[in-house]
This record gives sequence, structure tokens and C-alpha cells, in this order.
Amino acid sequence: MTAARPPNVLLLLSDQHTARALGCYDNGEVRTPHLDRLAAQGTRFDAAYTARPVCVSGRFTLYTGRYVHTLQTIRYPVAGAGGRPAAGLPALSVRERTLGHHFQAAGYVTGFVGKFHPVAPHTHGFDYYVDFGHYADYLGPRYETFTRGMRAVDSGCGVPWIDVFQEGRGSPWRDAPLSPGLPEVFDDEADHQEAFAAREAIRFLRAYRDEPFCLVVSFLKPHAPWAPAPRYRAQYDPDRLSLPPEPAVPPGEDAALPAPIRALGRRFWQPHETWPLPRPGHPDRPAAQRRWLAAYYACVTQMDAAAGAVLAALDELGMAERTLVMYTSDHGEMAGEHGLYQKFVHYEGAARVPLIVRCPWQEAAGTCSPAPVDLADLVPTALDLCAIPMPDPGGSRALEGASLAPLLREPARHTAPGKGFAFSEITQMGAPTYMARAGPWKYVHYTGGGERQFFDLAADPHEMQNPAGTSGGAAAESALRGRLLDWLPAHFAR
Repeated sequence: MTAARPPNVLLLLSDQHTARALGCYDNGEVRTPHLDRLAAQGTRFDAAYTARPVCVSGRFTLYTGRYVHTLQTIRYPVAGAGGRPAAGLPALSVRERTLGHHFQAAGYVTGFVGKFHPVAPHTHGFDYYVDFGHYADYLGPRYETFTRGMRAVDSGCGVPWIDVFQEGRGSPWRDAPLSPGLPEVFDDEADHQEAFAAREAIRFLRAYRDEPFCLVVSFLKPHAPWAPAPRYRAQYDPDRLSLPPEPAVPPGEDAALPAPIRALGRRFWQPHETWPLPRPGHPDRPAAQRRWLAAYYACVTQMDAAAGAVLAALDELGMAERTLVMYTSDHGEMAGEHGLYQKFVHYEGAARVPLIVRCPWQEAAGTCSPAPVDLADLVPTALDLCAIPMPDPGGSRALEGASLAPLLREPARHTAPGKGFAFSEITQMGAPTYMARAGPWKYVHYTGGGERQFFDLAADPHEMQNPAGTSGGAAAESALRGRLLDWLPAHFAR
């Protein structure tokens, strides 16, 4: 990097990728050679958390550096049955500043390629914008295979373009009968969203190689519908895969789960309505779970290959040494832990995400940070490492995350900058739930009913024992609970 030219920023983003499904995070069964190489060249964060284990709102914090309870979200109205008003969808207000706005103001070319998941029709500070609608344009009539042949039946899977276009009138992507003879999966890897996003990202890199840029490349996989290209699916034999441990409770019972999670119902012990599994305790369930896991891992490997293509282009164009690269995901996936699938909970599978940062002029290669951090930290990190001033810390647009630059310089530090703990929240699934992680300790606070969870992740990484309220961890629990509730806004229910 030369002093005359500002560094570039490349953020690689996936959807629903748990930190447990990466080779560099000690999973020897999944193949992720490109992201593993990135980790070997940079810093891997072992205790990184989504700010909210839900696609849309988790991304709001990632893009802005501000937590969901602070953001000026709006309820974007959609029509219900017969055109009558229905409940609005959460959308990020155009008044909020994103990574794109900050770098745009600093003179960068800003680009977003892939799954933005905006809900409302705003591009949020990105000059160059390629979303799922453009992917639909590329596929043309073949988009029917993606939306119905692959059973991508909701906006979380990328049905174009934004939710408001459906307006309660019935979606032509969702409601028409399936045409006969459509394949279940695109045989041509080039037609998958990840390959499309990688090609468009490389096009951007080549076009703007002579200007400082900030580019986000967002892949759909490994989110549902778990339909990888055949060559990736062939890499995994379900019978050779290990299932995660589950609590020792009678088959079919969920007594070990907190009441708010039990209230979520049946859909959380199967991955998706298009992937029905036998009930917990059924003799065929383990084999079915392994078949799903093989498809999930294959999607991870396909996403890894697409990320690798973008990183290879960065090398080919001679820009790697002056480009900050970050890889993460908006949230994780339970993948059968505690008998659960999907997200929406604060167990490690759903809340903990991979985070890899490569900053060639900042840190030694191949380091690992144990400090708990969360996705609100990405925007301040990028601004700090590129010497762009932060918004006024006392202003209405202040960032709430903290720069991770000190951890890149001293990765052995156990305490993160800023508030000193990782934070995550869930507010749309009944009573609000808040999580704090500091050191080996993790505290989950359920408002409204007094229930709580407390884990020592060093001794119990799969969260099988909840010593909340017991003498064994009372002091550590009380201290972390106090820090969390003191930090939260005063008007929040406790």
C-alpha cells in the first residue's frame, strides 16, 4: 500500500453460516480451503457473534455499526388478503448511514453485489448495486427453477426483488403451478447465485481497480434451499458425517430448552418446510439429519469456492496488499444442535459466526483472537483501518460497535475494545431476549418471565449445562448480568 492511495475494502458475506462449519474453526469434515487460506493470512476471531440471529435485522447492524434497538427502522407496509393493510415489514430507514455512505463520503467507489435483503427499495449508499433482481434478469425464464424447482419460496431465499412487490396479490414466483420437467437443481454451476455474484464482483474489481473502493459481495449459500451444484454435493457422504451432541432428555421431549424456545414450536426441529425430518426420537431421524448436513456442507463448500474466485481476482489484479478483506455471515445455523434447526436463538450454533480479517499492513498472519466481538464492530473497524473519521460519538448517528484494530495488533488480548463484551438481541419472537459474552462466560436474559441461561463455554462448549442461579457460577453470572443490563437502554424491560 502506498501513502498516496487509500486502501480498499472487500467484505465477503454469506448467509446462515455457523462458525462450526469451517475448516479453520476446527471442523475436519467440511471443505473450505479458500476461507481457511484467508484465515492463515489474517486473523480469525473465535468468539464473534451476530448482533441478531435473523437475516434482515442482523444485516442492519452489520451494515451500519448500530444495534437493532437503536436503528431507525421503519415498518414498510404491505397489503394483506384482498388488498387490506397487513403488518409492516422491518426496513432500514434511509436516514441511517451504512458502510457505503461512510466510504462514499470519503471519496471511495462503493459497490454491493449479491443478497442485500433491503425489504424497502433503497440502495443505502452504494454507487454500484447488483441485487437479486439483476440475478433474475440474468436467469430469465430459468428463474422458475430457482424459485419453485429449488423451492425458494420466500424472500429469505431471494425471491425477487423485495417483499413489497408481492403486495398480497399473490406472487408469480411463488403461487403459479410448477411447470413440468424443471430440474430440481441447476446442473450448471455458473447459474447459481454464488457464481453470478462472484462474476459481477470481479467485473467491479476490474472496472475500478484504479480507484479506492469499498465492495460488499454477499452470497446466498448456505441459506435454504440447500440445493448445491452436483459436483459439491458429490463431495459429501452422509454416512461419514458426525451429528452434534444433543441434551440427554427422553426422545421427543424438549424440557432442556427454555420456555421461549419451546414456544417457537415444531418448525425448529426441522430445517425448513421443504426439508421435513422425522420427529426427534424416531429411528430414521439420524440418517435424515446426516443427509441434510451433507447438503448444508456442500453449500458451504460451493460458497467457499465463489469467495475464492473473488480473492483470486484480487491477487491477479495486484490489489491484495492494499485491500482490507473481511469475511463473516449474518447469523449461524443450529444444524441439529439441541435438536434445533434454523436461527432465532442464542445458542452458539445460531448466534456465533465466523469472522476473518486480513489487513496486510496491520497484523501478523495466522493469528487468532479469543476476544468476544460482534458484527456492530465491522463498520468502525473498516473506518479505523482506512483512516476515515468516525461519526461524532455524541451525535445521533454515533457508531455503537468498536474498532477491532487493537485486536489485530495484539490478538492475544482477551477483552474486546468498547463495552468489553459481545452483544446480541432477539426482539421479534415474543418477549425480548438479550445475550452477552465476556471471556468464557455467556449470559442470556429472557425478559418477561425471569428465565435465564448462563454457560461456561470453556468447560461446556455445547451448552449442555445451565448453571444459572447456582452457587457454582453465581458471582460470574451476577457480574455479567449487571454489565449487560446497565449497558442496555434504561427503558428496556428487565
